[in-house]
Amino acid sequence: MDIESGANSSLLIKEEKSSWEVPDNPEDDDQELKDIPPWTVSEIAVTGLATGTVAGSIVAMILTANPFVTVTGILGLLIPPYSAFQQQKITDIKGEFAEFLCLL
Repeated sequence: MDIESGANSSLLIKEEKSSWEVPDNPEDDDQELKDIPPWTVSEIAVTGLATGTVAGSIVAMILTANPFVTVTGILGLLIPPYSAFQQQKITDIKGEFAEFLCLL
């Protein structure tokens, strides 16, 4: 048996498809998109923490009359709702990006 000729070789060579070839049916490799739930776990967690921060800021401003506490309390009222809004946008962008990838 001549192993250099390759005629009787038991090795199988897999032919790779070129990425330039168009498949017979383009829908064969489609992925089904799933709905994004109205509230994801991360959105619920961020919203819950934001609610706690706002409540803590309000309590701190009521109990003390210190100007530093008032300034940080105002920041504590403004930043958490923005972070909850930002987390919702991140979730929306992830869904839109997944949809975009499936369209390619």
